[in-house]
Amino acid sequence: MDYLNILIRTVNALRSKGLDKQAASLDHFIYHHAQELGDLGDLGDLGDLGEPGAEKTDEAAPESSETAPIAEKVSPELEAMQRTLYYMFCQWHQILDRELPAFEYFGKDQIAAMRSQLVNVRKAFDAAVERKPSEFSKPELDKYNAEASQRVQEMHKSQNSPLDATKAKVDAFLVYRPTVDLYNKFTRLCKDDSTFSNVQKEFSSLIHVFANVMKNSAEDIAKVDLTEER
Repeated sequence: MDYLNILIRTVNALRSKGLDKQAASLDHFIYHHAQELGDLGDLGDLGDLGEPGAEKTDEAAPESSETAPIAEKVSPELEAMQRTLYYMFCQWHQILDRELPAFEYFGKDQIAAMRSQLVNVRKAFDAAVERKPSEFSKPELDKYNAEASQRVQEMHKSQNSPLDATKAKVDAFLVYRPTVDLYNKFTRLCKDDSTFSNVQKEFSSLIHVFANVMKNSAEDIAKVDLTEER
């Protein structure tokens, strides 16, 4: 795994120069492709990626114009759960960004609004976790990814179904409900950690955007409230 060590050193070098955004992006890139390759051993080996390099100076600062608030002390176990949730959201973001355009009856502008707000949440999440430890729960993430893959198959089936009340209800279940579930999980894990205050704001806006889309499209067809359990 020499090549992985090289990548880890590269991330630490980026952090030492204050390039935290680039380091966080490479962190996620390594994690994502490590999963695809499936032969990098325990992904817990990536734990060093989240730590600033030992040589980092006080003058180094993140490129982002928005500085994340200083968080209260959080347990290592909770931080691992928070990063696991971050990877879950990244996976769900990729799925929705790819699949939403196929739900044409949502409306072109509505879909664009959903995808745009997903990006806003992702950016806020990226900034929040870039100084957090990189440990996460691989078993829990693997379970989530398997469930997400199954959901994508169900999306493809629904996308090819005739537009009626049943399809509208199924689509809300496949698109809206998993997003709300992630938001509820985020609230449980991150509501008391001020590092995630901006994520809270953007995530809440995302839920409102999604709910409005459901009300202006799927609910008109299904004739029932598809967001009542918000």
